[in-house]
Amino acid sequence: MIKTSAHAATAPLSDRIARDDRPVVLTVGFTLQRGREATAAWDDFRAEVAQSQAQAVAKMFVLRPAVVLIDLGLTDGSPLAVADFVSFRHPKARVIFVSDTAMFSDGSLFQHCANVHAHVARGMAEPDMVALIAHHAKAELQRR
Repeated sequence: MIKTSAHAATAPLSDRIARDDRPVVLTVGFTLQRGREATAAWDDFRAEVAQSQAQAVAKMFVLRPAVVLIDLGLTDGSPLAVADFVSFRHPKARVIFVSDTAMFSDGSLFQHCANVHAHVARGMAEPDMVALIAHHAKAELQRR
């Protein structure tokens, strides 16, 4: 899971945007923990966190995320509404759904949300998750 530094989390969002030109990865409904296993790949992108649908929407008015990771178990809002807003506001951004259930394991999620690029388990190993995020962040930037 991804976790931002204490300083980065307290600095105003507009200041963080002005000082950092790396692709933005927005996580909605959870925080990815930053461990030691995938340190180099972390330098490829900047993580922002929203704990609710409302926070995610507000951040997407300020940020231009390359990747949006959404918890399918989001309790404060709708994960599908967040994905829909991403599609409207940032059509090139890539959505990755994260869940700890078998919900949508039949692949039907890809029929409901055109901008979904992956559906992964919450327990995915950190190096694999970071590599997946970095891959999609770089791919989205190449499309801009």
